[in-house]
Amino acid sequence: MKKIRSIFAIAAGISLMGVAIAQAGDITESRDLSAFDKITIDNMGVGLDVRVGENFSVTLKGGEKWSKKVFTTVDGDTLIIERKDKSNTARQISSDNRVIVTMPEFSALTVNGAVDANLSGIEGQKIDFKINGASNIKVSGKCNRLDITLNGASNFEGRKLKCEDVTVQINGVGNVEAFGAQSADLTINGMGNIDFYGNPKEVDKDKGWFSNITMHK
Repeated sequence: MKKIRSIFAIAAGISLMGVAIAQAGDITESRDLSAFDKITIDNMGVGLDVRVGENFSVTLKGGEKWSKKVFTTVDGDTLIIERKDKSNTARQISSDNRVIVTMPEFSALTVNGAVDANLSGIEGQKIDFKINGASNIKVSGKCNRLDITLNGASNFEGRKLKCEDVTVQINGVGNVEAFGAQSADLTINGMGNIDFYGNPKEVDKDKGWFSNITMHK
């Protein structure tokens, strides 16, 4: 168990901690965007704060040079936050560069890059997280169905997201904490840990040698 956690810590550290230093002269910039319930992070590393249950707003806080490189658009029902440059620093995360989003409803987060995310007030029928890259995610709220797919080195703290039916799939290296009161479908195709809470009635587990799935009451 300790060995798996230490391996994950190293992998996540390498992926996430290409951390850039924030520039002097930080700014706060609001962008007029609305009519979305999904978020996609593309080709960048970013700090992300999502607050659900409020009116739409998208605010960038960080260095002015950084904010000018961040594009925000709405495609259908999805807010896309991206960088279009191919620089080596595009996917680095700075703790001082963050995007703050408020929205009435939330249904999905897709990450193609790296993210340090905090999501609060989640409430919905079906919530999806698909992480392609490196991530550290904390989430709270409630839902009926939760699907989590981690492709890369990621840490997902979802014990405070109270759901009924939960599916978790780790493809790579990852740690997941999740809560499901009715059912749990848990798969690890790589190295990682799943700590599952809620004492669900139906449990389906599939893991490899270098992984752990622990059920907690």
